Amino acid sequence: MFKAVDVLQPAFIEQPLDQLWSLISP
Repeated sequence: MFKAVDVLQPAFIEQPLDQLWSLISP
C-alpha cells in the first residue's frame, strides 16, 4: 500500500500553482 500523502500533497500544491501560473502567463 503506497502512501496516499505522497500523491495528494503534490496534487494540492500543483493545482493552485497551475492556476496562478495560468493567470500570470499570457
